[in-house]
Amino acid sequence: MAVAMTEMLKTDSFADYERSVYDSYQEKAEQEIAHTLNALLSSVASFKVLKEWSAKCGFKFHGFREIYIRLKSGRKWEIHSPVFLKAKPKKKEVESRSAKKDDCGILALNYLAL
Repeated sequence: MAVAMTEMLKTDSFADYERSVYDSYQEKAEQEIAHTLNALLSSVASFKVLKEWSAKCGFKFHGFREIYIRLKSGRKWEIHSPVFLKAKPKKKEVESRSAKKDDCGILALNYLAL
């Protein structure tokens, strides 16, 4: 029986087989999520929405950047995301000392609640 199980499952125990099946499905699911997220962030329609939203928030488009996100399993996935930076004020105002100087906005991920 043990030999038949080892030949059939290609592992020594059913628990190892079960874990490998779950891991492979989770990896495939995360690959699909990362691919879909890349497609969404690179689509023209979502880019227009992000540019409008960023203008309302006082940000301007800076370019695209490869960033890493961590999904449920803890693995890192690389995605191509638009990046928005805080726009400089049109009027010269004195900055308070507590104001942040480098507000970097990966607004796309904020918009998607990631």
